[in-house]
Amino acid sequence: MVDRSNVLAEDYVTHQIVTESKISIEDYHSNVKELKKINFSTLKSIFNNSSEQSFTIYFGRPTCYYCRVFSPTLKEFDQLLDGKLLYYDTSSQDFDSVAQRFIFDELGVPGTPTILHVKHGEILNGWVGGGTTAQDLMGYLYN
Repeated sequence: MVDRSNVLAEDYVTHQIVTESKISIEDYHSNVKELKKINFSTLKSIFNNSSEQSFTIYFGRPTCYYCRVFSPTLKEFDQLLDGKLLYYDTSSQDFDSVAQRFIFDELGVPGTPTILHVKHGEILNGWVGGGTTAQDLMGYLYN
């Protein structure tokens, strides 16, 4: 079982300043197009990795309203990470019952959008929901 004590699980979406109704699925795709998409096999390997390498993973999907609202922030956050934000799409073809059990039960991801900072195969920190800036997200996940 992965330690999730550092994952912030409060809902900050109500504080979102973006005009929420204007973020379409097409806008979402445009905002996340530079994120490095990973499949379930790659995701699993990150959590079986004991190296010094650090990973930041975004869990989301285009049909998630809150993911769409948060997508402009994700785009900016990826730029702050020099293009190293990984993206696991929970509407992808490999999001089957095995992937669901791993993500929701083993990792403890409560829903989307969620961002996890991982090192040595362990979750160091996480953010659930939106309602933050890219700069604040960077400070929270990496401090």
